[in-house]
Amino acid sequence: NSPPAIDYFSAFTRNPVTDAAPFLPSFVIPYRNRMVYGAGDRVYISDPFDYQKISEDQHVQFLPGRETVVTAFTYRDGNLYLVGETGTFSLNDNGDVPATWAGPALVDGHFGTLAQNGVDRDASSNDIAMASNSGLRIFADGSFDKIPLTDWFPDWERINWVAASTIELYDFVVEQTIYVLVPLDDATTPSHVFSFNYTDGKTADKVKASTDVISGRYC
Repeated sequence: NSPPAIDYFSAFTRNPVTDAAPFLPSFVIPYRNRMVYGAGDRVYISDPFDYQKISEDQHVQFLPGRETVVTAFTYRDGNLYLVGETGTFSLNDNGDVPATWAGPALVDGHFGTLAQNGVDRDASSNDIAMASNSGLRIFADGSFDKIPLTDWFPDWERINWVAASTIELYDFVVEQTIYVLVPLDDATTPSHVFSFNYTDGKTADKVKASTDVISGRYC
């Protein structure tokens, strides 16, 4: 009289001997009533309201060409956006297991990021700020701006993208300022912080930018 066990055959579990996890996620974010785990060239998306129920065959999605999924974000349109190194893609929950969802749809094949912590969401207006190697980009209403906020900001070209994992971006809505902690030139840990004040508008001709030296890593 027991329920079928087939749903558990491919479920991820910790190793009962070593207590090791089945994988180490590079990022974790909520999406609707599910949880999303980044794992290299794939994401695992849990069952609704069962945030650790994931399996290799029913809960995984890949980007085209098995590109690395660097990070992800959600948006007011109900989509989950997966950000690769060179592009951004969208997924939509159909209510079934993630393996049955339509594959990631291309949003923009030019703008991605190498920085895992290089994306943040302005909760007051639902804009997404992203540190791309082509500039600081703003995502709104399904697309990225074509002219980055850093269009007239030459210091952006000094970022050492080899150390992209150390970059951190934070959109501080109270101050209407986007801060980006960056390693410049030959630095391999954050050496400077960029500040982009958008009180007058989030466009390259209105934002006020500055570069400041920092004495050490901080949050």
